[in-house]
Amino acid sequence: MAYTEGKAQFIEGVLAEGRALEDTVVTFAEPPSPGDVRFAVVAARHRGRWVLCKHRRRGTLELPGGHREPGENPEQAARRELWEETGATD
Repeated sequence: MAYTEGKAQFIEGVLAEGRALEDTVVTFAEPPSPGDVRFAVVAARHRGRWVLCKHRRRGTLELPGGHREPGENPEQAARRELWEETGATD
């Protein structure tokens, strides 16, 4: 999903309201190999608050993420998805 000014305003509104989620740690019983990872989900914080995106069809707030593109490793996919959905860079 491409970055839009409306999306930026929505995210800024979420951040300005001070919404917060509990910190969550995800662990795997066995670490997945990079070839097994098909999706990337980004749990990102900006100025101490979680970054969420509003899903355009469901209307729900979700963590940025999506499918891996051919040739991407999981970190590259996560960085691309974060940029596509929020416009954020490192």
